[in-house]
Amino acid sequence: MLALPALAQAEDLVFSSYLPGVPVKPDERGRLVQEIASKLSITLGVPVKGRTYGALVDFERALGEADFVLVESPVLLSLPTLRPLATAVIGGSTELQPVLLGSPSQRARLADRRLVHPRYGKATQSFIDSVLFDGDPAARALRRVPVPDSLSAAAMHKLGKTEYLMGYLELFERMRAASPELQILLRGMRIPGLVLAQGGSARGATHAPRVAAALAGATFAPMGITGFRATGDVDLLRRAMVAGRRMPLLPILLLPLPDRAAAGAPVKLPTVPPSELLRAPSGPPPVLPR
Repeated sequence: MLALPALAQAEDLVFSSYLPGVPVKPDERGRLVQEIASKLSITLGVPVKGRTYGALVDFERALGEADFVLVESPVLLSLPTLRPLATAVIGGSTELQPVLLGSPSQRARLADRRLVHPRYGKATQSFIDSVLFDGDPAARALRRVPVPDSLSAAAMHKLGKTEYLMGYLELFERMRAASPELQILLRGMRIPGLVLAQGGSARGATHAPRVAAALAGATFAPMGITGFRATGDVDLLRRAMVAGRRMPLLPILLLPLPDRAAAGAPVKLPTVPPSELLRAPSGPPPVLPR
């Protein structure tokens, strides 16, 4: 009689989530995990428990108990044992584009400036250097400051405690809601976004083929998720980083300044070549056109 509850407990599956770079509050991440766990329970016919983690160390410690996980692809680079199954559709695409965020006056100054970023794991610095900064060694002048999540980074910027932070182009408006001064300064390589993968437990192996189909139509408005598709090529991203191949870097032009635009004067948009952005400054800082 006493063994029955333990047997039932052993048959439960675990679905875990770690999404430090997605700018939503912890309770919204918790709702996403519970909704996905509920859908999987119905489709697989097995109770699925949902767990969400706000700290990388806790997520990694419990990874062996997780049958399925939802993570950002930079996390997968640090955990190569995870097996990708499907990728969330956000804005009609399964890809996200990492971007460098900051105030316009900081766009050409890197030396001794701070870049805050989520804790993605062991591959974090390689990811930042390869995907965001195109392998340019000048980016090493930035002081890298890890934070628990992107909302913490936005709060630091709002309080003047950092000059730069990482984000995703598709989720930029959510970051700007937390820190209105933010602008997009650089775009990096497009990468697979939120990836559903098989976790460290062997229990989920028999259910893996049905998981992607179970979530094909899953939606979650707070994160803009409108379904899941066959996963993007995470291995391609991993191989490119290991090989040290330079990635495309696309500067984003700033908008016309409001005072000149309102006066009807022609406005020439300032261009910021990557070589200028990523070069240690000399002399006084540049003055923005007004």
